[in-house]
Formats: sequence, C-alpha cells, structure tokens
Amino acid sequence: MLLSQWLPSRISPWPTHLGLLVLARVMAELGDRTNSRALLGEARTIVEAYPDAGIFPDLLEHQERGLGKRRQSEPMLDGDLTDRELAVLRHFDGELSHRQIGESLYVSINTIKTHFRSIYRKLGVSSRDEALERARERGIVNWKF
Repeated sequence: MLLSQWLPSRISPWPTHLGLLVLARVMAELGDRTNSRALLGEARTIVEAYPDAGIFPDLLEHQERGLGKRRQSEPMLDGDLTDRELAVLRHFDGELSHRQIGESLYVSINTIKTHFRSIYRKLGVSSRDEALERARERGIVNWKF
C-alpha cells in the first residue's frame, strides 16, 4: 500500500509529499535509485491528485531531474550506458580511430569523442583498455580484447 493512500481526506497531503521527497533524496544518496524512484512515484501520485498543487510539482520535477545526475567521481552501474554508448564501446577492442568508428556508426567524430568521454566518466576510467576491462568485470561486454 502506498504511503499516500493512508492520508485521511481532511488532512493536507503536502507534509507527506515533502516527506516522500526527503526520503527519495536520502535513498538516492545511499545509492538506492530504485526505491528513490518509487518514492518519487508516490509523490507524483499526490501531485496528480491535487491540480492546485502550487510549488509542489516544481519541487518534484527538480528532484526527478536531480535523480538522473551523479557526482562525477562516482562510477555508474552496468545499465547506465546508453544504447549509443554501448555501440561505441563495442568498437573499443579494435584499432579503429575516432573517425573510423564515427564512419561505421554514421555519426560525426565530435559525437564519437563525446561518447568516449561519457563512457570513460560513467565507468570511472581513462583509456579504452580500462573501459573494456571495467565493462567486462561488470558483464556489460563478454568478449576479451
């Protein structure tokens, strides 16, 4: 049962809403993004039930956007690479240049460079070999280089 369903109709939902936002932030800081998203979902249910919610939808949206961001030093988990980043990662094991990888994926060299930086940041590495090693450790790729 959702916490928001326990609210008697005569009590304001906003303290519960704020509590859900705080708990969601705590869960996100602890690395539990699944429960954080669930709590934000409950908060969204409250906001949708009250069309005259004032600032509360803005607070919720800010928190939801913040959940998508991470500290730069914190490596991301397996599922956090985008499909395009995974496609670029599959080219790491060869001797292809940035330009050649871009040509094979039909994107510009600048796009490839952006994907490289993003992959390195998300995996917490600084080279192709390290990225492949980390991806293999996490089961993102299953081939050796």
